[in-house]
Amino acid sequence: MAESDENTLTPSDLRNWLQGEVGDVMKAAELRIQDATQLVTAYVAGELTATQASDRLVAYQTKWDEAPLLGSGSREPLTDDEIRQRRHEELPPIVRKIVERREAQNKGGQTRE
Repeated sequence: MAESDENTLTPSDLRNWLQGEVGDVMKAAELRIQDATQLVTAYVAGELTATQASDRLVAYQTKWDEAPLLGSGSREPLTDDEIRQRRHEELPPIVRKIVERREAQNKGGQTRE
């Protein structure tokens, strides 16, 4: 096996990244759920008017700065591939081109630029 330089990812690097990514996603989900629950609880308890609840919902969506969950308004659930496609389409054009180029290279057996 050839020696790797300091810019080459190792399996350990990717495992560590994955562990951090999972932790970050889980913590973000926990905080989002807390914020959403507080909003709904306050509205249901009559502590907020409809206008205040609407304003807080906009603030929540702005705070978390993400598109709503994909398919949350659909009558039929989306497949994983449909979700991935929608996420891809939401990428900024320049990022989408980079992703497409790398995917094409990976399909062609090339894994490095």
